Amino acid sequence: MLRGKEEKQPTYAMTRLQDAAFSMISAPTNTVMLFDSIPGKNLIGGRELLPHPPRHSAGQTVGFLDGHAKQFTTDHLADFLWRPQSEKRPDTPQKSQGN
Repeated sequence: MLRGKEEKQPTYAMTRLQDAAFSMISAPTNTVMLFDSIPGKNLIGGRELLPHPPRHSAGQTVGFLDGHAKQFTTDHLADFLWRPQSEKRPDTPQKSQGN
């Protein structure tokens, strides 16, 4: 811990877009790219990283793959794609493929 100065951590994270080919993302307006998160450096994940309670009175701020951003209440966040490689069931772990 630093004395006299508090080390500030970023409070945003990215989703796992590196796991998906852009050609398979059929809904960029609903695909989450950036979002408010718990403090931490280089956070990559999904809704498990959202701060509770939200940092903003209007809810969580989310940035989408098409470039727009908006605040949403937490109960609306399940409507968006958080892991594009699994559009049918966002936020579910992917099975690893064995050799």
